[in-house]
Order: sequence, then structure tokens, then C-alpha cells
Amino acid sequence: MELLHHKGMQATVRAIDGDRAVLLLPDGQIVRWPLNLLPASIKIGDEVALHSGPTHAATPDVHELAHAVLNKIFAEGDAEVS
Repeated sequence: MELLHHKGMQATVRAIDGDRAVLLLPDGQIVRWPLNLLPASIKIGDEVALHSGPTHAATPDVHELAHAVLNKIFAEGDAEVS
């Protein structure tokens, strides 16, 4: 089960300033994005899709911790999460 969904938005490259691309978001905000995270062929006027989401999968330790916390929360009702 995936709890976090990837979110994305379009942006337009307005300028390239050193090692950053100046991106215009649909709501008018400006974002300075590292060039090394964009395609090497990027140029002014290009449209790019920006996505956010988890950068790695949860480890078994994280799952064990989550289960322990949930079991403690539900302990009052004698329920157990497996």
C-alpha cells in the first residue's frame, strides 16, 4: 500500500543562472532549481515536469517501529496490528 502519492507540476525555464535554472511555476512563483537535476539539453523556454515524493522505500526497521507504535496506541482496546 502506497501512502504517499507523487505530486507533480509543470514549470517553464525562464533563465539559466550559473548552476541553477530559474523556473516559472503556473502560479507565478519562481524557483531556482539545480541544473544537475535537469536534462543536460535544457534551454530557456523548455517546459519541465517537477515531481516530489519519497526518495526511498521504508526499511523493515521503520515498519517494525510503526507496528510497535500502533500496537501501543491500540493497546487500550486489546487490538493488535500485524
